[in-house]
Amino acid sequence: MLRITHPHPEEGRQVAFGVEFVDGVATVESLHPERALALTQHGHTITKVSNPRRKKSK
Repeated sequence: MLRITHPHPEEGRQVAFGVEFVDGVATVESLHPERALALTQHGHTITKVSNPRRKKSK
């Protein structure tokens, strides 16, 4: 999973390069390499995040 941070975050929803940001942050499963390059060239930050495992309920 990838977390993308907008370089100029605003409250509410924004769309850049086909990615929807909510309060300056977007979370996506995958990203095409050319789209990732375009986002980083325009100041967006892309970080890989792991999905925390859910605890089993007893």
